[in-house]
Amino acid sequence: MSTRITTRPFGVRKDGKQVTEYILDNGYMEVSLMDHGAIILGIRVPDKAGKKEEVTLGFETFSEYEGCTHNFGSFVGRVANRISGCAFTLDGVTYKLDNNNNGASLHGGFDRYNQKFYDAVIGDGCVTFSRTSADMEQGFPGNLNISVTYALSDDNSLSISYKATTDKNTPVNFTNHAFFDLSGGHAADICQQELRMETADRYMTVDPILIPTDIVPTKGTRYDFSDWKQMGFEGGFDNAFLFDKKVGEVAKVATARDVVSGRRMDVYTDQPSIQLYTGQNNNFPTHGKYSGFCLETQGYINSVNDSRFPSCILKLGEEYQHFVAYHFYTE
Repeated sequence: MSTRITTRPFGVRKDGKQVTEYILDNGYMEVSLMDHGAIILGIRVPDKAGKKEEVTLGFETFSEYEGCTHNFGSFVGRVANRISGCAFTLDGVTYKLDNNNNGASLHGGFDRYNQKFYDAVIGDGCVTFSRTSADMEQGFPGNLNISVTYALSDDNSLSISYKATTDKNTPVNFTNHAFFDLSGGHAADICQQELRMETADRYMTVDPILIPTDIVPTKGTRYDFSDWKQMGFEGGFDNAFLFDKKVGEVAKVATARDVVSGRRMDVYTDQPSIQLYTGQNNNFPTHGKYSGFCLETQGYINSVNDSRFPSCILKLGEEYQHFVAYHFYTE
């Protein structure tokens, strides 16, 4: 592995813990991470002319991340996306969750994983972040032992490998919420950047607060990404797409491109779903509407409350595993 890893101080938390930035560099591209939140601070890749630029959204200083409710580069858990009614019942017990999204619990509620501190271990071309999410943290049962490994390969892929075990049955559905802008910050927004998802043959219809109501075919609808489609098409997207692939199979599920810079990004995952969010509701001082797009690989949304969908319950003695890789190149 030719990836070189260096570290440097990035800030100090309010609890006194030193925050470290980890820089992975394979010569072609660079990835920056930190142990506060196990967050992706940045991904720098070249355009077709060889100019290396930042292709994710984020902040310049640690103080902007600490206490921030935004999700730039964030590791999300214990359950990504929305849980209806801010509650679920498991093994005869009803668990109440935070109402932080119009009557739904979103991305774990207020006490988010992107504000926790993680132990970090440097490996061969990778950094692994780990911690234990305590029983009833965010309202979820069970002590959950978590590890998140970011690896930068020689073929210019950033992979994320999630693992978790529990001492009590509990729902688990991790993701990463990185916002991408393949123009390197040169375009006014990402509306002209394009996406293709050839195997996304179904999508989830949603109610007004974005809780899934049904699964329907994409063919012939505005959600059909079997060929290139601009991100800003008809006002953008905030929907989950499902793939025609075997359960647990690692496969390419999406390709995004910026025609002007020539940058492309392929997404590979073993997960059944991806949430496409095109940033139409972004209202951050530094990053406004359509400033970035997300491709969040995950399990089925709200499966803890909807028996039609495959379960996300991690049982005692089992191990949760989730893999995603982002492959960067130019055309």
